[in-house]
Amino acid sequence: MEPILQLLNSYAVQMTRKEKRVAEFIRAHHNQAFMLKSKDLAARADVSEATISRFVRKLGFASFLEFRDELARQSMENYSTANRLLALANQLESGEHVLHRIAGQDMDNLQQLTSMVKTEDVDRAVDALCGAQKIYSLGLRSCLGLSFHFYFCIRFFFPNVFMLWPGCGDMPEKMLTAGKEDVVLAISFKRYTRGTVEMAQAIRPRVKTVIGISDSELSPIAQLSDISLVVPTNLPSFLESYTATLSLLNALIGGVALQKKDVALPALERLEEALAEFETYI
Repeated sequence: MEPILQLLNSYAVQMTRKEKRVAEFIRAHHNQAFMLKSKDLAARADVSEATISRFVRKLGFASFLEFRDELARQSMENYSTANRLLALANQLESGEHVLHRIAGQDMDNLQQLTSMVKTEDVDRAVDALCGAQKIYSLGLRSCLGLSFHFYFCIRFFFPNVFMLWPGCGDMPEKMLTAGKEDVVLAISFKRYTRGTVEMAQAIRPRVKTVIGISDSELSPIAQLSDISLVVPTNLPSFLESYTATLSLLNALIGGVALQKKDVALPALERLEEALAEFETYI
């Protein structure tokens, strides 16, 4: 099958003005557009669903579902870990050192963070966390470490914080304790882990607020969230960069600590006493 981005170029002269709007949206969001339903794509491109149907047929697809499945297949193939490692190898053939290439991209991600994440959304997330009765931290596979970092730090001064992960099959019990005053912080990046999405979907009706951290407003977690925080994860490697994500998590943790300082300060003092008593550090 010819790559869809090439098809868009091949058929550009045959497209109507509205169909060109659809093509422009897909070019700009081809790595996420496959997650949209026909009506959602129509809304994003500001056209009718009938335009979407004509558009995909013009490209040679029998239906929108066939088009979306092929777009998903091509996006995931291009995003495979092997292809991304090969891309890095090609970039480094010029003689640039891998340290400089990776560190440079991480610095770019940090610079992009403050333009991609609105301060008012961070404030809303901090307010939601501070007002929660219980906080649940969710992130699987490579996001498990990020989820644990948030859980580990915030539990110093927030006693009712829990990790959501299917470690010993006790997910039903954990979800049964979730209530209407609780908050879930869910983290998921492409290629979006099915378990994270399914767990977020299951607990979503039980809680007050879902804070989603992801790499796209079109991601499944962003679509499930009340507060969506989109961060850059670009890295010329088979991995994603979580540098900006950690910075955002630290900002949330710091924001909660400052807002709840009357509780946080004595709790941290008690923690220091316990660490000294158990000789935790050398």
